[in-house]
Amino acid sequence: MYCQDYDETAPMLYAINVGIIPRDISFRIMPYVSNYNVFDCPSSNRKVGNNPNTTYHAYSYGYHTGIFPSGSVGKTLGEIKRPAEIAMMGDVCQDRNLLGRLRMPSQGPFLCDPDGSNCQVCGGTHNSLFADPTTGPTGTHSSIYSPAVGFNFLERHNGTGNVAFFDGHAKAMKHMELYQNGENHPYFDYATK
Repeated sequence: MYCQDYDETAPMLYAINVGIIPRDISFRIMPYVSNYNVFDCPSSNRKVGNNPNTTYHAYSYGYHTGIFPSGSVGKTLGEIKRPAEIAMMGDVCQDRNLLGRLRMPSQGPFLCDPDGSNCQVCGGTHNSLFADPTTGPTGTHSSIYSPAVGFNFLERHNGTGNVAFFDGHAKAMKHMELYQNGENHPYFDYATK
């Protein structure tokens, strides 16, 4: 609905304006959603809740960064060549440095098992936030910048994660099916037919 009202253009992931607090995509699409609780997965161990004063509502889901960029206009519907195949958003383990993003498979493998367990850095489990100082051994994630989380799609629901596609349908998928051995095709290369 947002795209229909804004010249068939997707919203930006973050609005970054000088002098204004950065706000995430949830604030842009709120007139179409009406409740901030939809941004919280019940299975996530971190929740924002129905608080309109929170700057970021990004602990459960991440958005395709090629379609929903930060600080600039999103892609138009015409630029999405295969909307039924392109992952728009999904369950993610958030990157502390880059909240709200569903990272591309080409950004490397996830540094945990698909369900967020067995972190390669700290050995802990990250159900919603990578390098979370409250869930891993203290001090084991020395930086929020390095190492990067990699492809952060998370199997949070009985061995699968939820994915919403650009045409509006949703599907439960395995991490490795969406990851495609680090290839962005077929689920992330929106400009290819």
